[in-house]
Amino acid sequence: MNDQTNQEFDEVIHPNSEITEADILFKRGQNPLKLTEIEDRFNTQIQSAKIELAPPDLTFPHSELPDCQTTEVADVWIRIKNRYEYAQKIGELDAKFGRIQPIVAELKTMVRRFSGSQALKRALAYFYSISDNWDEALRSYQEIAVKSESADDWFDVAALAWKLDIEELSCYSLGKFFTYGDSSIIDEPQAWLIYIDLLERFNNFPAFRELCQMDNIKDAEIEVLLETTIYFLKKTGAEALAAEFMQKRLTEESPVSLLEGASQKLNGQPTEPYRQFLNEQERKPTPVSSPKPLSIPSGKDLYREAEHANQSGDKDIENQREQIDNEGMRHYEEGVRHYYDYYAENNYDMAILSFNEVIKLQPNNAEAYNYRGDSYSRKRSFKAAIIDLNIAIGISSYDHVPYNNRGYAYSRQGEYDLAIKDFDVVIKRFLKGSIPKKAARFAYTCKGFAYFCKGNLELAIENCSRAIELDGSYSTAYNYRGLIHAARKDYNQAINDHTMAIDLKRGYALSYNLRGLAHAANGDYQNALTDYNKAIELRRNKAHAWIYLNRGSAYQEKGKIEQAIADYDSAVRICPKYKEDLKDPNFGHWAQDAVDKAVKLLEDVICWKEKPSIQNIGQSYEISTNSYQGARPFRFQGESVYFQNSEALYYYGVLWLLKNDPTIAWRAFNDALKLGYKPERDVERHLKNLIKADTIFQEDADAYYNKVSSK
Repeated sequence: MNDQTNQEFDEVIHPNSEITEADILFKRGQNPLKLTEIEDRFNTQIQSAKIELAPPDLTFPHSELPDCQTTEVADVWIRIKNRYEYAQKIGELDAKFGRIQPIVAELKTMVRRFSGSQALKRALAYFYSISDNWDEALRSYQEIAVKSESADDWFDVAALAWKLDIEELSCYSLGKFFTYGDSSIIDEPQAWLIYIDLLERFNNFPAFRELCQMDNIKDAEIEVLLETTIYFLKKTGAEALAAEFMQKRLTEESPVSLLEGASQKLNGQPTEPYRQFLNEQERKPTPVSSPKPLSIPSGKDLYREAEHANQSGDKDIENQREQIDNEGMRHYEEGVRHYYDYYAENNYDMAILSFNEVIKLQPNNAEAYNYRGDSYSRKRSFKAAIIDLNIAIGISSYDHVPYNNRGYAYSRQGEYDLAIKDFDVVIKRFLKGSIPKKAARFAYTCKGFAYFCKGNLELAIENCSRAIELDGSYSTAYNYRGLIHAARKDYNQAINDHTMAIDLKRGYALSYNLRGLAHAANGDYQNALTDYNKAIELRRNKAHAWIYLNRGSAYQEKGKIEQAIADYDSAVRICPKYKEDLKDPNFGHWAQDAVDKAVKLLEDVICWKEKPSIQNIGQSYEISTNSYQGARPFRFQGESVYFQNSEALYYYGVLWLLKNDPTIAWRAFNDALKLGYKPERDVERHLKNLIKADTIFQEDADAYYNKVSSK
């Protein structure tokens, strides 16, 4: 908390001498300030206002620990103080330097031993905050404030809640701060400005009226409160009333009665979300650190024993809970290892299984829900992802990571407005200085892409550019901005952005694919093919189906039909997740263009191979979707034609994979084998993919092979 004087308050509320002089002239009836000037001044000051946690008072708490001044407890306290002061001196208070964690460990031991000491808990809460353990820091500060009812403790809650963008809690806590003890709006102008902003945001004017009616208001505060009331009246649309009370300031009317009359004109009740928050606060018991018993099989027995021990006063309860925590940590570390093992098959499935076990043991573990939710996202199970990320945010709303991950999942589901809202939460916290640049660059980039998908290309470019301003080495932002430039038909700028992404991250196949698209859109198919080849080389057997489709399209434009057909086949044969690739919300609309082009070419080729005598290949015709035993018909100008060419049947199967009807594709591939299609391994690869994707094809295959073997 900053101990500012009345003079400093004048510098905040009246930042230059010209305004202060105008205020004096106003009281003399000369050159009165306009309402807009007051509003603009408040708005400017509110935007720059900040509050921060008070650093810990590391004076030994003699009153709380009267018998420990000459014991090992005092020695530990001095060691903590020296470590903190040294880390502060050399600028290594950040958690990444590892100097705060030992302090936290020692303080936790002391707090367990002397659970009644608020001074120890305050110090621990502060060190939790600078070690980025926001969950424990906020919980600790709230517990202290509720028990102590101290204005300074409520200030700490407000400061941390404001930093973490939990605005309802910040507003509530600042209300406690200004109504408890001797806290003055003159002494804390920054906190007052933030409180003004939050009162207006939540329409919490009943709390403001209550503040105006307190008995111990100082004369200097009355003037500030009166001007604040006029500001509120102007902001809420009661401009005539605001002007009326400004005029009354010219008279000799008592400032106290004037403030009372003006504040009573601020009508209305708090917003519904804030009323719900207040109701929750009234129902909420004093925060406790003991975990709740679980009803889940893997943790139930341990917790039942722990609760029984607790009721009987058994001192081993902490060991019981530690056993649960250790088991949960083992599964957690295993899950994280699987999550980051990108090149292992089914790594996200394994991660989900591990985090399932963590959540059974620790149902309030927000990080486990976050990791499991993002694992679902990477498996493209976005609904399941959003459910987990909602829970993570509910448990730990001040953690920015689940907001970024949920925004990504919303975006991939096409819910772009909800995605933008989540990214804005992260960006707002970054601008307040409470989260790292890495999180903000991701939020700006994904927000830009969400605007791109909504069709707002200007805001899309603006947000991606902000990400690049934050971190010029972030290749993803260049790639996304390149896509947006291409959509604006600014192909040269798109190529420049993708080239920058490639220079920053040369092993990333997507950058080459995107630059290839920009070259192709610009009519440069040779350079496009060079980029597509590089992308496929980098991805090898894990290439995205879209890359093969793009290369096939480029070959088709250059008249290399055989290569084009081979790539269209590869898109659905080599890429095991081609269905998801072609439905990918990020690239689906571009992939669909390539699919349409591939379908048209395949239709022409099928027609040519099956019926060479048909003239004017490329005219409209419709391939039949009816199932037949044996030959496969298609209709050309009203005439049914039956397949007798194995290649035509094979391409017919590829065609229906691209058109997302695997049943027709399955029968076409089987019949192509019957007609002697070579090489057989290509057909068998398609059949294996289909069997892996759907058990119905396995049953059909079993029946087929049983029939063959019985002959």
